Amino acid sequence: MSSSDTCIDIAADRVILDGASKTIKGPGTSTSNFGILVESTANKVILENITVEDLSQGVHVDGPNFSAVGLTTTGNKRGTVINGAFAFLIDQTSQGDNLAGIPANALATDFVMVAGAATGAAGAGILLNGVNGAFIEDATAEGNGKFGIWLKSASNNAIDGFVAESNGIVGVYLGCNTEGPNGTTCAPEPFSGGNSLSGSVYGAKNSVVSNTGSPLNQKYGVAVDGGDLHNHITATTGTGNTLEDAVDGNGCGSNRWFGNSFTNSSPAKGAGFFCIN
Repeated sequence: MSSSDTCIDIAADRVILDGASKTIKGPGTSTSNFGILVESTANKVILENITVEDLSQGVHVDGPNFSAVGLTTTGNKRGTVINGAFAFLIDQTSQGDNLAGIPANALATDFVMVAGAATGAAGAGILLNGVNGAFIEDATAEGNGKFGIWLKSASNNAIDGFVAESNGIVGVYLGCNTEGPNGTTCAPEPFSGGNSLSGSVYGAKNSVVSNTGSPLNQKYGVAVDGGDLHNHITATTGTGNTLEDAVDGNGCGSNRWFGNSFTNSSPAKGAGFFCIN
């Protein structure tokens, strides 16, 4: 696709598009085009087995009840952008999507992703921007320029069984500062509260926020910035981060850290960062 238009525009309900492992390839990220656009009028659209690369946005979803299985985005400015409510992504992959690999915005209430991976983005691999009620299970976010998983003004979300290693600044960040935790609040933006980060519900294993030093040099494993309260972090392991494996800009406050394994934390609460208030 060499134009600046949308390649595939879906406006009807109950469309199933099976790409049969084919690729939609665009002219690069400098245009404003979409590989696949799911309009707000399109309810219950399903995409299967498609790769979308080299566009402004690989896939842009405004319609409700969207589902995708085996969707891959590569080298786009943004990978798969979710705005519609009740989206469900299975086996979702983002590779080198510049600003954000898999961003879900405020209208994407009750977003669900199982077995997703976002690697090599310049910004955030997985971004929950103002999202409420998301559930993410078995996600991998590695080698992204800033954050593996970013909860920005996002509340009441559950992220389980994740691996967020070797990102540029933070493995999992709750806050609003584009350069990572600095202790300040999000005001006047909403804070991130009531979120749960934990190990795998189904596999009985810890989530991982370690820094392996390659290709990037992650500073923090999990970071909760000032003003982000009532969050729960449990069954998570972090080692080798250059500053802290876990940091809470509220001195814990109403956040609860329990059953984790960290080498260094701030405030210092021992290897598990035991902090229940």
